[in-house]
Amino acid sequence: MDYDSIVIGGGHAGIEASLALARLGFSTLLITQNPDKIGALSCNPAIGGLSKGNLVREIDALGGEMARLIDSTMIQYRILNRSRGPAVQAPRAQADKFAYQNMARSCLENQKNLSIFMDTVTDLIIEGGAISPNAEAFTQSMLHETAGCSPSLQTAPRSSATPTHSLGRVAGVVTRRGHRITARTVILASGTFMEGKIFIGEYDAPEGRLGEEAALGLGANLRRLGFLSGRLKTGTPARIAGNSIDYSQMEKQDGEEPQPFSFGHTAGIQTRPSLPCWITYTNDRTHEIIRANIHRSPLFGGKIKGAGARYCPSIEDKVVRFPERNRHHIFIEPEGLFTNEMYMNGASSSLPEDVQRDFIHSIPGMENAVIVRPAYAVEYDYLNPIDLYPSLESKRLSGFFAAGQTNGSSGYEEAAAQGLMAGINAAMKMLKAPPLVLGRADAYIGVLVDDLTTLGTTEPYRMFTSRAEHRLML
Repeated sequence: MDYDSIVIGGGHAGIEASLALARLGFSTLLITQNPDKIGALSCNPAIGGLSKGNLVREIDALGGEMARLIDSTMIQYRILNRSRGPAVQAPRAQADKFAYQNMARSCLENQKNLSIFMDTVTDLIIEGGAISPNAEAFTQSMLHETAGCSPSLQTAPRSSATPTHSLGRVAGVVTRRGHRITARTVILASGTFMEGKIFIGEYDAPEGRLGEEAALGLGANLRRLGFLSGRLKTGTPARIAGNSIDYSQMEKQDGEEPQPFSFGHTAGIQTRPSLPCWITYTNDRTHEIIRANIHRSPLFGGKIKGAGARYCPSIEDKVVRFPERNRHHIFIEPEGLFTNEMYMNGASSSLPEDVQRDFIHSIPGMENAVIVRPAYAVEYDYLNPIDLYPSLESKRLSGFFAAGQTNGSSGYEEAAAQGLMAGINAAMKMLKAPPLVLGRADAYIGVLVDDLTTLGTTEPYRMFTSRAEHRLML
């Protein structure tokens, strides 16, 4: 074998998976389409939040890196839900997104046993096995049982027809440039890039992030092998030039005294800079502009087929779903110390750019806003995680693991938690040791993995404290 393990994707799941494997002594290759984008904060430039902050600290307790990365790059720190009980309070930090990326890449490059390779994985190398009747029946029964449901309401059923490594075992990957790289285990952590497509009004393109090509081929080949897959959708708001914003019309939101996410990384945390965020609101004029152009939205015009996150709707979705509301919060958040780009939290959209410009200019303080990057939606392939064991190993293909948005979750923290567990359990498999499976009473990570692997998902899964019945202990 060329390597003990191959990790596909350099996002938050891929980072934690590859580090876990390398730190446990296994030779690991991280394959990414662009090493410069390792650890990119594609959407919100922040780490933590309700239940998510707990995930970050659990990742740290298990030897992961996310807490250390945000401790070293935060530019604002706050505790959310201070007015409520400690079980639902959580730390959240704005990140200098470019510093975060650079630190994540440096961490990987300096890790023993870990190499980085730029290419696109298009297929898997498989040894032994064949698609059995049971495996095919499993796929067909799953598709039948979820058919006809609203995409935003589907819940994948529990199934007793569980194929046991019917495809054989994974032995490596094939890349777009023709490389055949062998490995004992493979972890798929492709994020929004697997067969990704972005939408901005009438415009669409095969991309996983704006300006970055999609990873084409692997999704189609996984479907050919019988993997239960689907399409999901997420989105991101416009980025605005900070010097074009009138902050005098907004509410200032200062940070608090910074505290570390990491249990072992406290040096320098008190000296981190703290930049303010700002709050403004949409209004009746904003909503009129959106309603007048709703037919131009690919979300409502039928171009986007994948289910989006109910808990993080686009601004056009909010206007349609909550017509009684005459305003919605918009949080203006800094993206870094050395950029003037500001993130419009609460205003993700896939409307055309001219409509985006008009509704943004109707918001107080944004009358002269200059759009640096437009908002867009992205639709991508995912594998239904009901096809996974609690170790995050595939039930169909021995040695093949999946983590992050590839499993239907949303959020950096959920991805990192799964990546860490997939990396640990890939190592355990190669050691012929029992997998590490956390219980629902042990950790939020246990709740996350249990929900995904026992219920599956047909919409982006987000972690909440309310999902954890033992949250008073966690």
